[in-house]
Amino acid sequence: MHRESLELFQKSFWGFIVNYFLSEKHRMKRAKSLSGTFDLLFSQKTDYQDLDERMTSTLAKKDKLLLVLRFPHLPLHNNPSELGARIQARKRDISLQIKNAKGTKSKDSLITITETAKKLLVNTYRNIFVTD
Repeated sequence: MHRESLELFQKSFWGFIVNYFLSEKHRMKRAKSLSGTFDLLFSQKTDYQDLDERMTSTLAKKDKLLLVLRFPHLPLHNNPSELGARIQARKRDISLQIKNAKGTKSKDSLITITETAKKLLVNTYRNIFVTD
């Protein structure tokens, strides 16, 4: 019974998410409609108490979650930030650990410079190590 409630909610939720992301051009025109749909989706009650608690908690965070409806210049997600932090963690895992704090700071600085250069389409090796 809980599985059915969860599957029904997930179907409605993903329908909302697809509509939210696909309507990027028209998001501001549809802000009231999307906000109303959010209210309906997360204020419903099921026979699954944990799901109801999660929906109530999400509804309480509505202003923060739908901030992009008021400020369309905001990104819809923070994946680039998350991925940037993940690169350093992966490099740290692969190369094990640095022996002292100065080495860690140097390595982290170099990774930051390198990743920023990649995003700006700058050849790090050519601009740091090769002089004309």
